[in-house]
Amino acid sequence: AIGGLRFRLITGRLQPDEPDALRRRAAAHDVLALLDAQLAARQFLVGNSYGVADIGLYGYVHVAGEAGLELEPYTAVRGWLTRVEAQPGFVNDLDPYPANATAGAGRSIYD
Repeated sequence: AIGGLRFRLITGRLQPDEPDALRRRAAAHDVLALLDAQLAARQFLVGNSYGVADIGLYGYVHVAGEAGLELEPYTAVRGWLTRVEAQPGFVNDLDPYPANATAGAGRSIYD
């Protein structure tokens, strides 16, 4: 929900106020609420041990703001992000989408 919305907004495939963007944003908030409820009772996604599930989901959740999603209401999610970022060897080297990812910027090899 978060990744798809973020991609479509950043690359110009959706505008923030379009019905599809609003629907996707609502779905993303549902996911964040579920995640927040789960993390309220544990340190990491699978019990109290940092693992691959945390690595995989972090990649989407930490950029939720780029999809117009505020994390302020999700206290447990914000705490989890802090715990993930405190892990030994943590690296946040996310590259932005390249210019050719923008809608209409690329050229098909079939044209």
